[in-house]
Amino acid sequence: MSFAATSARLRQLSGSPVLTCVKPRAQWTGTPSGYTFDNDYDMFLDGDGNQWTPTSAADLSANDYVTVPFLSGAGDAEIALSAAGLVDDGTVFGRILPGDQAAVAAAQWLELDGLTYNKTALTPMPRGVGTWYALRMDKR
Repeated sequence: MSFAATSARLRQLSGSPVLTCVKPRAQWTGTPSGYTFDNDYDMFLDGDGNQWTPTSAADLSANDYVTVPFLSGAGDAEIALSAAGLVDDGTVFGRILPGDQAAVAAAQWLELDGLTYNKTALTPMPRGVGTWYALRMDKR
């Protein structure tokens, strides 16, 4: 059985979780009318100086994000980093398939279970083969 098939079965057993990957800001199509991104202020502003700050995918158009299959946990790495105190409670580990790596790598931010995260690490596993990718995210 391939890793993709095994992953699909494990995901099904765990409730079929999905990871929401918010596309880079330059690709957003759901920005409210009249708002443009101001690099000096690092935010969206309208002509009157009003701010628009999306805080979750719910604030965006469906075209502004993609969802990818997600398998929770990263095995020994998660246990070792947590036990050593190198990561805090806001860190989440998981696995994604190689076909989803580009979407995750390019994401402005990630969402899982209603919480938002920044991508901390995305590592091909096993090294040099990339059968799957280990993902580490930190809560925003």
